[in-house]
Amino acid sequence: MSWDISLFNAPSGVTIEEIPHDYDPAPLGSVAEILDRLQVTFADLNLSDPTWGDLVRPGCVIEFNIGRKDPVESIMLHVRGGGDDAVQVIRETARVLGCRAFDCSSGDFIEDGGSDGPTSRRSVTARSVKTPPRRVRSSRNMSIHATSSTSRRDARFTAGPYRGKFVVAEADESGSIIAIICEGQPGSLTTIGDWWFADVSEFELGMTEDGWDVEWLAPGSLGTPR
Repeated sequence: MSWDISLFNAPSGVTIEEIPHDYDPAPLGSVAEILDRLQVTFADLNLSDPTWGDLVRPGCVIEFNIGRKDPVESIMLHVRGGGDDAVQVIRETARVLGCRAFDCSSGDFIEDGGSDGPTSRRSVTARSVKTPPRRVRSSRNMSIHATSSTSRRDARFTAGPYRGKFVVAEADESGSIIAIICEGQPGSLTTIGDWWFADVSEFELGMTEDGWDVEWLAPGSLGTPR
């Protein structure tokens, strides 16, 4: 059993659907500050790799996907297992970072009824998922293929805030979509951001709503982003 929790500065007292389209979360803090808070709170958290922590507890293993960006905008917890210990770690992490914990399985914030595991998966719109972005280390979570892949999607933004830039997306082992936003020239792209979507239909919707649009390209044509 595995599930994902997005930690970010969401407004208090609202559901994910009630967050405005143009809401821009404040960063959680600097990398140094985040690492210090986490290490003080969880003495058994392995942060030998400061971009990716590992916490092993009876009944669960929790990976802290912190990423390299400074300041830290959001953190994704990848939870394997469940139960009270996992939920306690999630809630304590949100408390010490002063943010909210969004359960990607249920579509709820943990304090609003997120469960102790992915027992239910409510449909979460791509607009909502774009608000809590998933900061992903591509080398750890997924493999971006330079050649054509059945799960690979390449596109160029033709409208919206990323007009002229590119997106490379691929399904992970669970079928969720990691979409990497890139700039530069095809074959020599640099990653500038990324999002998580529940599935390919939500990804396609997220690329074409709210004034956004893309030109779909041949899978693999953009090469491997750095």
